[in-house]
Amino acid sequence: MKIKIREVEVSSYSLREGDTSFKCDHELAEVEPPCCSGFDGGLPSCGCGGSYSVYCFDCNNDDLEDYEVESIIDAYLGNLVDSREELEACYV
Repeated sequence: MKIKIREVEVSSYSLREGDTSFKCDHELAEVEPPCCSGFDGGLPSCGCGGSYSVYCFDCNNDDLEDYEVESIIDAYLGNLVDSREELEACYV
């Protein structure tokens, strides 16, 4: 007998404090870097406005609070710095 197994990655969910509903932990949220510097001669140069964007496919951003967006972007930027430092150390 063969069983086909498919692995599906989803974020974990936490029970809201004092409630009976669950909140997405956004573990698999994706960060998209800005596509431009935001301004070109004082005028907006694109739709992103020079800002990072975050999207959680698990909850479609329904549970995403502003402070969580900031934390996710901070973690993303921290990982970029760590990755660059590791690469530089390899070439020294």
